[in-house]
Amino acid sequence: MLRDVPECNNPFQNSSMRFHYLKTLPPWWGRLKLAFSLLVCLLQRPPHHIFCGHIKLATLVFSLCKFLGIPYTISTHGKEVWETLPWLEQPFGQLAVIVAIAS
Repeated sequence: MLRDVPECNNPFQNSSMRFHYLKTLPPWWGRLKLAFSLLVCLLQRPPHHIFCGHIKLATLVFSLCKFLGIPYTISTHGKEVWETLPWLEQPFGQLAVIVAIAS
């Protein structure tokens, strides 16, 4: 699932990988589509573990994984986590494995 338009340049697009492009106007509609699509995907084919690589998706991943009982890991990179995050964006660290990478 990508928050891009279908016409974007995607070097990973091929016959063995299927992408869902969810960018819309207004932006909130694309975010809602992303959340719903992720929920449907998790219900249809529940994974053993989820790896979240973007702090802005951590709250969504936390909520869905908690609801569905799926373990998850949050991996953060760079300046997006240098400062304390707003409450709604905090990844609920006491309930997750958090991997922070500094270079």
